[in-house]
Amino acid sequence: MAKDSEDYIKYMTGKIVTYIETPQEIRKSQRHIAKAQREPWLTRWFGVGAFGLVLWWRERKERQSERSADLRENTFVD
Repeated sequence: MAKDSEDYIKYMTGKIVTYIETPQEIRKSQRHIAKAQREPWLTRWFGVGAFGLVLWWRERKERQSERSADLRENTFVD
């Protein structure tokens, strides 16, 4: 058990030293790049199923609005 804790302390010490030695501009740019590469929050929290549900719902609303526009065009006003 003591060996594992020593390895962990060495690992964390190395990470902290690397962090401190890295200039602030580089850390900020790395953080910005990491945020840009993350997937959207909806997919991260709820998976692909929720994303598919949202796409389906949007398409459904668009089709309904197209149908109502077509009905308005085809009605006769005397």
